[in-house]
Amino acid sequence: ILNIFGMILLNRRLNEGWYILLSNNIVDLIIWAINLLNNTNNSYMMFVVSIMYLTINIYGIYKWKNCERIKIYGDIKETVNITNVNDVVSKISTSFTQPFIITIDSALGPKEAIETVYVSTGKLEPGKALAKKKSYSSNVSFKAIVGENFQNAILNFNVLNSIERKVVQRLANEITYHVYKMCINLI
Repeated sequence: ILNIFGMILLNRRLNEGWYILLSNNIVDLIIWAINLLNNTNNSYMMFVVSIMYLTINIYGIYKWKNCERIKIYGDIKETVNITNVNDVVSKISTSFTQPFIITIDSALGPKEAIETVYVSTGKLEPGKALAKKKSYSSNVSFKAIVGENFQNAILNFNVLNSIERKVVQRLANEITYHVYKMCINLI
């Protein structure tokens, strides 16, 4: 029962699950040590298996405590934008090996698509409506259409500057909810 409870907690991303499994593995090791001292059938093999489970459990606790699983770059106050994205991408690539990158971009699109969120994988092209020619790799990209694209960099710049904060906040909340659900499934 302790193993099941520990696995449920780990599945819910709670580190307490590791400690419940640790206590179960210690009890299991003690039981098989007693059986080994009494020369019970298969006790040597089960004692070795119990040691391995305990070792895996201790390694799991170590990795859980020493692993930075999620790092967030950019928010409403400190944005990642076309002017600083190169620095942020460079920082990510030097800080992490094989990072899983989720990008969120406010974009311009057709009038009928305003307040639509598109999800894709692969390349993201921030600043495309402003005639910027950059693209970045992303494992998952969320593109929220916040205004109409007039196919003119100056008009589009004005559109982006006039977007109401509540529109961006509503889309950000929707995306945040889905990113959170996705991250919970990945950890």
